[in-house]
Amino acid sequence: MLAMAEVAWYKGAENWTGFEKRVQKHFSLLDAMNVNYRLPDLDGFITQSVFVDKGKLHINKPLAGLTVRYTTDGTLPTLSSRVYTEDLTVTKPVEFKVAAFRPNGNRGDIYTIKYEQQNYLKPVQLPAAQKGLNFSYYPVAYKTVNAIQEKDLGVVSISQAIEIPVVKKVESFATRHSGYFYAAETGVYSFALRSDDGSVLKFGSRLLIDNDGLHPSVEKTAQIALEKGYHPFELLFIEGGGGYTLQLQYKTPSGSLKDVDASVFFH
Repeated sequence: MLAMAEVAWYKGAENWTGFEKRVQKHFSLLDAMNVNYRLPDLDGFITQSVFVDKGKLHINKPLAGLTVRYTTDGTLPTLSSRVYTEDLTVTKPVEFKVAAFRPNGNRGDIYTIKYEQQNYLKPVQLPAAQKGLNFSYYPVAYKTVNAIQEKDLGVVSISQAIEIPVVKKVESFATRHSGYFYAAETGVYSFALRSDDGSVLKFGSRLLIDNDGLHPSVEKTAQIALEKGYHPFELLFIEGGGGYTLQLQYKTPSGSLKDVDASVFFH
């Protein structure tokens, strides 16, 4: 209701980022009035996390006055669960369930964060690597990426990044990007895949991110331990109609999250 009032009052000058910041000043008033509302998102972590020797759970608290609580036994966080006050060191596989609480007990979304221990994935040898990915376009409607069939193949080309180099697209279609991702250093890499509709990201035979199905724009994240070198890469995507989104970002062990570009893809 606050957002609707904002749009009605400032017609033509909507600013969601500014509204998000300003509305936080009213949460205490809403608490006192016993009005339910959704708490801001927690971030700073990867839901499918990986470590080799040890990992670290870091959570950004978006609002003063929030208490972040967590469990590791599969139960949902409550007001009696352990309080997150600083980064937690992870030395064995574990599943955290995390939620933020207001002073009045109002709980936000529950996040499940899984830590898996991995060895570094070995690279493959490419005698003559060329820039870009193999790109395939299928002008057929599918409900899942597993339904893609090669008999429906319409266009084959080379894509320099995660793009769809087809001038005239049908309303419903599927794509495949395949080739090799070059890891410039050994370490744990983070990936964020956002799509509308479904998408699946694979490294070799390993399914890294499953964002499949017909759905609005949804982002899923995961990590993988890679040894320096070339790694088999495949990204499958389906569009059911009504406009699409396909975005892949990554973070190197020593860098920050950014869009993948032509510098890391080969075939």
